[in-house]
Amino acid sequence: MRALRGVAALLLALGACGGDDDGGARADAGSGEDGGGDADGSAAGSGLTVHASYLVQGEDSWIVLSSGEHVLLESTTDASFPDVPLPVDVHRVDVKPLGHLTIRSYLAVDAHEIWLEGAGSYTESYERQISGTVSSDVEGGGWVVAAGGGALGLRGAGSWGAGGFDLTLHGYAVDPVDVVAYQTGGGSAAVRAGALRGVDVSGEAPVTGLEVAIDHAFAQTLAVSVTGDEPYGGAYKAQLVFQVADQIAFFTEDQDLPIQVPTPQMDTPMQALDRYVWVPLGEGDGYDFGPLPTARMYQKIAADAGSAAVAALAPFELHRPEFALAESPTTVAAGSLDAITWTADPDAVQVELMVQASGDPGAYEEFCWEIFAPAGLGRAAVPDLPDEVFAGELLAPRDYALYMTQQDLDGIAREIDLYTDPDRRPGPGYRNTRWLSYFTVE
Repeated sequence: MRALRGVAALLLALGACGGDDDGGARADAGSGEDGGGDADGSAAGSGLTVHASYLVQGEDSWIVLSSGEHVLLESTTDASFPDVPLPVDVHRVDVKPLGHLTIRSYLAVDAHEIWLEGAGSYTESYERQISGTVSSDVEGGGWVVAAGGGALGLRGAGSWGAGGFDLTLHGYAVDPVDVVAYQTGGGSAAVRAGALRGVDVSGEAPVTGLEVAIDHAFAQTLAVSVTGDEPYGGAYKAQLVFQVADQIAFFTEDQDLPIQVPTPQMDTPMQALDRYVWVPLGEGDGYDFGPLPTARMYQKIAADAGSAAVAALAPFELHRPEFALAESPTTVAAGSLDAITWTADPDAVQVELMVQASGDPGAYEEFCWEIFAPAGLGRAAVPDLPDEVFAGELLAPRDYALYMTQQDLDGIAREIDLYTDPDRRPGPGYRNTRWLSYFTVE
């Protein structure tokens, strides 16, 4: 199930510091350009409202703009800057006890209102109970997944056996759910499945007596071809991941070339499931950052498709500070690094960087700077924080690790789109690359 662990990891932002995409469409932050609005959707004029999602007791939390304006978040998580020209860099700065520092930077913001860290509020939550039986020609029991209503809909999962199944579903929308049962034949990959579609869970009373027949053997294959894989050592495997309303249910796998991944016939009952082909490149299946670049693709496949073509992003290029290994980090003179610079694949929408203090087991708690930028921006200026916010040296002399991610996200045309709607979420599909470098400030 290593791939499923990796897929789930994608759903989190880089995120190791604290709580959370068109590459070059937005103007450089700090450019001061003020047009009448652009065809790409960037905002015209001045003014910005920033919504954060949380405060932490004992920490001072600030919203700091690259224009120099700053607001301490005290009784509210909102900050307004009515006169600031756009685009502008937005930094959430959390100053912790002992002077430890966490910064989350959102670069080249050209919208008048943004929500950080998924600050949108959830609606009323719901709980429903469903139960029933599963029939199969193969003994041994298996697993069942139920979901509906998209990412916020009801969902639940469990096992089934001779006594059937009994699931408790949780979610924020009461839409009909599809129920999918499957068997793995003793391994980790699924070999048979069946579905019951459109179960009405609008009432509060438990829904009982459901019957699911596992009547689809995985007797067909989906051919997977990969391009752009050479820089990562070549394609060596793929998984076909099956989702019910954004809930991952099961997967099949092939580790031979040419890649032919098992699949059931995707008739009307099985279209309760969406299929995604997952291809890892470089450094095995892990999602850990390392000295060799990795690439991952998770691409939706049409129900009637018999093949899938997947293209990897070109490797991310780091310019400043220069790439280096942990045992021989790049040396940077104190005060000389004014920006991190890069070149991303033109198809990438967002670049996420994380500069983290390293060298000691707890060093990351002392300093962590996360950066979220349009991929084509190519530059993240080191914030010049007002003394009122933080009077110390931002990149103080010590060792640092630099984590790098570039990604293309389903349903996101411009990076700013990730922050202009509190309830907006990218689709499950993505392409990304990851890489890790080290530098020392002396």
